[in-house]
Formats: sequence, structure tokens, C-alpha cells
Amino acid sequence: MLHQTSAVKEEAVTIAASSSMADLLLETDRLYFDAGAQLKTIPAAVVAAMPNLVHIPAGCVAHRITTHGVSSWDMWIEQLEHQLRELGCLAPRLYLDYPMPELEQLLLKRGYSSQIEVGLLDEALTADKLKTDLAVTLRPILDDVDWQKKLQLHSEKENGPDGHITYPHEWVELERQKCKTGAMQVFFICVGDEICGTVGALDVGQLLRLKNLLVHPAWRRQGIAQAAVYALKNRAIRLEKQAFGCFALLDSAGQRVYERAGLSVVTQQTEWYCNLTQRAS
Repeated sequence: MLHQTSAVKEEAVTIAASSSMADLLLETDRLYFDAGAQLKTIPAAVVAAMPNLVHIPAGCVAHRITTHGVSSWDMWIEQLEHQLRELGCLAPRLYLDYPMPELEQLLLKRGYSSQIEVGLLDEALTADKLKTDLAVTLRPILDDVDWQKKLQLHSEKENGPDGHITYPHEWVELERQKCKTGAMQVFFICVGDEICGTVGALDVGQLLRLKNLLVHPAWRRQGIAQAAVYALKNRAIRLEKQAFGCFALLDSAGQRVYERAGLSVVTQQTEWYCNLTQRAS
């Protein structure tokens, strides 16, 4: 049965009280996928489908996958792909929080590819870590004019911040829908009066989570990305959060930026993805 999600901060506070920060960091991804999405519960998983955006990779995600109640992974993946096609999802993404060798071997045989995402945290947020000499400031994206400016920033980039090919207007609409739920806030990264990028944040319990960092090509290799990470970490400190975190592709430039900003790898997840239109059914 499909149902619409809403902001889940009350639930997140309970999660924070009962889980480690690494577990909570993983949960922020689930909350991000669910925000603004229609949810379909299937055996051993949840499918989060963004209205009118289910055809893009970020718009259709199967997650919260477990081994519970699965007697045959062959049958399970057949049923999952059938459900995805019914929803209009042609480029599914499956997220695994822990190794599932039997399922992963089957996904490989069916033409899926994988990439590892590492979760990074700074769990020692103290006032003395505030950076007061940053070259950038963060300005909230608030209205239609701001969202149009954000779209212009994406217009020269073929891939979305998640690394998958997505048209800029679709990516920006996806972020806008998620922000409308209250689950995420997006900021411009500014140098003086110049807008040079954007970055999102999810405020979940005692964790502030960085999401979807993007620097315009004209401003790259100038330390803007790292300064933006510090600026958002400053926000976490001022909000008296216990931790500040994010995800990055394993061994990527993004991971190196976050580590230079004082974050350390604490967990990982595996994303499996496939273009169903390019594979014989």
C-alpha cells in the first residue's frame, strides 16, 4: 500500500537515544529516501518512489532490505522488479546496510553494478572547533527565485551530486520536494555576494547530516568544498549537536575532502543499481 511520508523529527530523537551515531547516520539516508516519497512495503524491503520523479535514479530506491522472511532471492528480485516497473521505475537503486552474499551474487548475474558508500562522522563537536576565518557563508534557499538560481548552478553539470546522470531540473525538483517535508534544508554556498555552490543538511536528533554538496565548476579547486563542510559543521556546533556526518563514495575526492575537515569513516553501505531498459527482461 502506498502512503505519503511527513517530517519525522520526533521519531529521529528516539532513534538517537537508542542507537550509536553510526547507526543514526545510516538512518538519515533512509529518512532522506522516504522524505516526500510514496512508500510501498514489500517483503523484506521498502520502496521509496518520488511522485513524478520515479524514472530518475534518485527517485526510486529500495532500502531497509533484510533477510527476514525471504525463502528465495530469485523470486524476491523478480517480484521487486515487477513492482518497480509498475511504479514506472526504470533505474532502480537498492541499498544494503550489510553483506548479503546470495542476493549480491544474483544482482551481479542480473546486470546490476555496485558502489560502496562510506559514512563519516565527527563526534567531538566542541566550541573550540568553530572556524571563524572561513571564506564562505551559507545562505538558506527560501523561495522560487532562490530555487531558480540553484537550477542555474546545476545547468553545467550532467551528473547529480549522487553521481548518476540526471537532468538538472529533475534533480532540483527532487530536492525541493524533500525540503517541503521539512526533512532537509538547502543552502547556497557564497563567497561574498557570489553564489558558488549548494549544500543540504538533515537535522536528525543529535546528528546534523550533510547532503548533496555541489560546487559550480568555475569555483572548484579553490577550497570551496572543504570550507562549506566546515561552515556546516559550525552550524552543528552552534546547534549543540553531538555529531556531524555525511556519506561519500569509497576512495573518492569527496571522502578526502570530508576527512581533511576532521571526519572519520565509521560505517558503510552498498548501493546496487541497474538500468532496466538496457537489460533483456
